[in-house]
Amino acid sequence: MYNTDGFHHGYAEDADLANHPDIMVDSIGWTNLDITNTGYDQMKLSALTWCLQGQSFLHSCIVNVPIRDFDMYFLLMWMWPKLDPFGLSSCGMDMSMNIVDMGHQVTHLISLYDSTFARDPTFAFVCYNIIQKKKVVNSLHFHICMSEKDRLVRNLLRISKSDMEAFEWWSHLDPFRKPRNDVEHDIMHILQQLNLCVNDLPGTAGNKTKCCNNIRGM
Repeated sequence: MYNTDGFHHGYAEDADLANHPDIMVDSIGWTNLDITNTGYDQMKLSALTWCLQGQSFLHSCIVNVPIRDFDMYFLLMWMWPKLDPFGLSSCGMDMSMNIVDMGHQVTHLISLYDSTFARDPTFAFVCYNIIQKKKVVNSLHFHICMSEKDRLVRNLLRISKSDMEAFEWWSHLDPFRKPRNDVEHDIMHILQQLNLCVNDLPGTAGNKTKCCNNIRGM
């Protein structure tokens, strides 16, 4: 059994929504086509046309806590309730709450005999994107030019440990917080000098460049 202490699901904390006569559901997304609009103008045009045609729609409202796709054990049950109505196949965990590689788990579910997971048109696509995004996050490295290394180290040593910890703490509380004093401006300047790079994972810009170079070399 999963431990759900401290977990609050739904909209019960909002008094107006708690007594709402309609059924409230978590909306993940929808589409009426098997193609994707190529631009925002086409997307907005499709939405306006849908409204003018009097088509049905869902009323959506904003919640304060987004659903994580990394290590969210209930994700499978929430996004594909018809595939896992009882929450038996938690993403990233087995029945004994041991951590399982999500890629291996998805491969197993798709490979089952007469698998409903293999027949679902969105399951493999969404899970593949989650797996790829997690690989990118796990393979990120800091990158800086050798000519800038010594100067960055000197600037970093001028900042006290307490100031750095305080700025990190505030950044966790408000990711969009702007620097408010000279010390925080110095920290932000150092962060801007650090570049991020990833390994040549399939689908990344680095992997595409590598494949193009291999083709040119042939």
